[in-house]
Amino acid sequence: MTQNETLENWFKTNDRLTQRIAARDLGIWRLSERVRELERKGYVFEHKTIQVPSRHGKSARVMQYIIDRVKSAGAMLVKADNKALFGGFTA
Repeated sequence: MTQNETLENWFKTNDRLTQRIAARDLGIWRLSERVRELERKGYVFEHKTIQVPSRHGKSARVMQYIIDRVKSAGAMLVKADNKALFGGFTA
């Protein structure tokens, strides 16, 4: 499974993701690039800067990617249609 497929699966059941969670839970270290690739395929994300606690007890700003499922529905349908056409494989 590719990293983009891993992200597509993640966003089927989750609506947001940060780099820390992507690295820790999904093994994806270049999340911003993977999100850009999905955006080129038609997915729509809000890029939101959020404050989180740092390991030094201060606050840090990180990027959070939030999928817009309504605007991304077309890209999700194309992927589903391709799987049906190619017997479970995408083109």
